[in-house]
Amino acid sequence: GGNTIPLAPCDDFVLSARADRSERLRDSRYAIIDFKTGQPPSNKTIFAGFSPQLTLEAAMLMKGAFKDVGKAAETPDLMHVHLGGPRNPLKPVEVAPPAKDETRSVADLVSEHLRGLEGLLRRYATGEVGYLSRPYPQFAKRFSSYDHLARVKEWSATGGEGGGEDGE
Repeated sequence: GGNTIPLAPCDDFVLSARADRSERLRDSRYAIIDFKTGQPPSNKTIFAGFSPQLTLEAAMLMKGAFKDVGKAAETPDLMHVHLGGPRNPLKPVEVAPPAKDETRSVADLVSEHLRGLEGLLRRYATGEVGYLSRPYPQFAKRFSSYDHLARVKEWSATGGEGGGEDGE
């Protein structure tokens, strides 16, 4: 599916995704399920904005961006299912506020993540922000497929001094 985000004066941006599974429930609501062979992100990570996959898929479903699936009238249920092998084959984890002091609902989060993406794309399109390979280095994986392009080893060898992303 695809969801068009206008970025004047640049070309439009098309957010596309293919959900592992989406289901229309008996009460006409929807559910989006993402299967993970590794550890799924925690709800705390999702609410902090570091794992917006399911929330952006939900926003797309609510805009009718998935062909042949329909359009969700309200926020779908979001769930990760951890495929943990023969000892623990299925472990469903529903996306929900991570703590009782969290005031945002999943519906709020879906809207927030889509607005955040749209805002970021507009700032990229206007040149207001640059393209960082590691915008949050403290949360970056140890190795990335793009580290060689960003010359991470070279910047790391200098101790982060001299304007590298890790030294800002």
